[in-house]
Amino acid sequence: MNKATFKYKGIQSRLKALDNLKDSGANIISWLDLSSAVYIEGTCPKAWMRYFDSKGIRVTDNCSESRYAIFTAAPDEARLRAVLDILPDDGAILYLCEGDPVSCGLDTLTLVSFPDNRKTMQLYNDKTPLTRDALINIIPSWKNVKPGKTKLCVIYKSSGGPNLSSVKFNTHRAPKFRLNTLVYGGSCVVKKAASPEALPHLLRIADNSKKLDGIYRNISVIPCEAKDGSLVFPYISGRSLTSGIDPCKDSVESIRDRLISVTDSILDYKCDLIPFERTELFDRIFPCAFPDAGDKCYPLINLDSNIDNFKESEGRIYCYDCEWVASFPVPVRFVRFRAYFYYYRDNINALESRISLQDFLNMFGFSKKDIELFSSMEETFQWYVNGLT
Repeated sequence: MNKATFKYKGIQSRLKALDNLKDSGANIISWLDLSSAVYIEGTCPKAWMRYFDSKGIRVTDNCSESRYAIFTAAPDEARLRAVLDILPDDGAILYLCEGDPVSCGLDTLTLVSFPDNRKTMQLYNDKTPLTRDALINIIPSWKNVKPGKTKLCVIYKSSGGPNLSSVKFNTHRAPKFRLNTLVYGGSCVVKKAASPEALPHLLRIADNSKKLDGIYRNISVIPCEAKDGSLVFPYISGRSLTSGIDPCKDSVESIRDRLISVTDSILDYKCDLIPFERTELFDRIFPCAFPDAGDKCYPLINLDSNIDNFKESEGRIYCYDCEWVASFPVPVRFVRFRAYFYYYRDNINALESRISLQDFLNMFGFSKKDIELFSSMEETFQWYVNGLT
């Protein structure tokens, strides 16, 4: 593989993978628990039919056979009420619309698509502000993109449950890593496998959580519970570990010192450091990377120790992302590199005019050779995750 092209807007394989994001409609149907049948009123898109056929899901003209009724155009109030009456008690109606939703005076959850309706990464409750903390893994060029105009309207037959605030999709990933994440603000976070292929990966997250909780020195891992093919996490509100940093006004030296302090806390493990040693698993994920034999490693490490995957709440730091954990030696400096690179990328509008990416990384002790090595490792990691190999 050629050396990675390391550009400010992000790792190139991630940009390529994002071309595979599905539109809002395709993402919606992959999110729903459709069981064996789905009721669709209107002309069903061919892409949806292919999805249903691949999953063995039957499209029915009988509302009572399905938990969900999907309208391909906004229904009038009379039709909406008629279908709602036929659905089972835990059923719901979904439809896409522009403008004000038809609700018949019922509680309606309205979700808007980000970054747009053609390629949907996340759906957000339109009552929830799109804060930077909420926009996880959004590339800088999307920062000024307005949410799509089309809204997803959901009317549940029985109400009173927790309010869904966002749904995140990973349809750009390799099928075995595709998960849907549903956030119920103030209540819980639910992760689901988007396909049976991704179920082993989902279960590994639960295993990773237990492993990391026993190895962090001063960090708590948010626990999870396996339930009906999903992982359920309690929702913990808190502040970012970088909330005291102003990337526009603080000196780059003070930003560096604060980030080093934060990553020192994140990477404070109970286990001893060991020298780097090549393994079969390392070669599978980082096939063309050759770290120095003297690079220090932990026998187990959270690869995704990016700063925005941790929160501080009531004086305690919490890790809420244990998806990518390596149980083989990976240089700790690479994990630090990722944290600093993604901080720069996430704050590129404030930092780019003040300091270049390479100079920023140099401040943390990364040489030109280090940057070439670790950017290549990140590129191959993204290729692995996104199934581009």
